[in-house]
Amino acid sequence: MASTQRAADEGDFAVGNAAESGRAGGWFVGPFLERAGIRRTDRVELKWGVHRAGERRDGISDGAGVGSAAVLVTGSFVMEFPTKRRHVLLSRCGDYVLYGPGVAHSWHAVTDSTVLTVRWPADG
Repeated sequence: MASTQRAADEGDFAVGNAAESGRAGGWFVGPFLERAGIRRTDRVELKWGVHRAGERRDGISDGAGVGSAAVLVTGSFVMEFPTKRRHVLLSRCGDYVLYGPGVAHSWHAVTDSTVLTVRWPADG
């Protein structure tokens, strides 16, 4: 049974499409969203990243203060961890990598890819 959803943001309830809601940088849940109702929270951040083949993150992020997960939805995507001397290829839908705060990372899209990124505050 197919259903049609319309975007709705009613304070304590939200329905939408991650690709559309996250047009500004891909983030659709997090503390940096203005007037986003339940989508505005400091407990978790969600990003729907759509990346073209060959796209790469310039520079390295250390993910200061947050734990992170990258989950492959479509495509083929490499997460690079230079201080760990590791490259992780995400190639099947559902492949993921988890890493803690302070773990330096960058990435590149091998093919057109969609990646769901989740970040949460590190335990203090």
